[in-house]
Amino acid sequence: MSGAAFTIRPACAADAAAMVEIYRPHVEESWASFELVTPTAEELAARVARAQEQHEWLVADADGELLGYAYGVRHRERAAYRFSTEVSAYVAAGAQGRGVGAQLYQRLFDRLAARGYCNAVAGVTMPNDASVAFHERLGFTLVGVYRRVGYKFGGWRDVSWYERALRDGPPPGV
Repeated sequence: MSGAAFTIRPACAADAAAMVEIYRPHVEESWASFELVTPTAEELAARVARAQEQHEWLVADADGELLGYAYGVRHRERAAYRFSTEVSAYVAAGAQGRGVGAQLYQRLFDRLAARGYCNAVAGVTMPNDASVAFHERLGFTLVGVYRRVGYKFGGWRDVSWYERALRDGPPPGV
C-alpha cells in the first residue's frame, strides 16, 4: 500500500472487487467476520446499493487504490430501532495504523447523523484488543457481551457490543 494521502467518498459498484480483497482475510483467516464464505464482487456491490438507500457506505481511496471502507446498515427490523444503525469498518492490511479507519468512521458518523440516525452500535468478535481500542478511541462504550454467539473455525466466539451517540434526538417532526 502506498503512503499517499487519501480521499473518502461514497462507495460504488466499481469498488466491489477491491473491497472483497480487503474483506477476504477477515472472512477466511479470522473471527472478525462471522461470514464463512467470502462474498463475490457482485454480492458486495448489491450490499453497497442496499446500504446506500437509507444508510451510508464509504471508501478511502488513494488515487484509485482502496485502503478501506466503512458502512452503516439497519440495526434491527422493528420500527422503534429506526434511529439506530450498526456500523463496521475494514482497512487493508498495508494501510492499518495510518488513521484510515478512524477517518472513515468519523465521516460515516457525520453522514449517518445528517440522515437522522442517533445511535451507532458495533459488534467486536472477541478476543480483538485492537478493535476494542479502536472503538473506544472513537467514543464507543461497551454495553454487553453475547457469549458463545458465533461458531467458526471449530470454536465458539463471544461478541462484545459497543454503542456511540451520533446526535441527541431524531429530526424534528418524527
